[in-house]
Amino acid sequence: MDRSKRLERLVDLSNTAERVAAQALARTNGDLQQYQTQLQELQAYRNEYQSALTGGDGVVITAYDAQKLRVFLQRIDAAIAQIEQMLANAERRCELEREAWMKKRLRADALEGVADRARHHEAGVAEQRLQREIDDLPHR
Repeated sequence: MDRSKRLERLVDLSNTAERVAAQALARTNGDLQQYQTQLQELQAYRNEYQSALTGGDGVVITAYDAQKLRVFLQRIDAAIAQIEQMLANAERRCELEREAWMKKRLRADALEGVADRARHHEAGVAEQRLQREIDDLPHR
């Protein structure tokens, strides 16, 4: 088996590994976007209830309702803190997946270059062999 054929198998495996890494990166990017959306929604939700508590919408509420709103806002704040933690974790995972993908992409590119050089070298050797055979024809 020619060297270029052996290298081609390695290139294929490397490209497959790169595609798998790219898919993992896409999944982590999706998770990241989902957490960002959830965080924005919760913050908007919290702002609405905070506005109701401070009387920003012009509605007067009783002390009991205000206390219930404060407790509810604390729960929303806890959920926001949890989503922020999940978002930070997702950002770290996303960065790790991006680094892994980049390494695999660079490896695949390097192997492709080696395989190209091997194919070029083999083509040159074959061309030289053919030229020698053509040159030897009149001598036979």
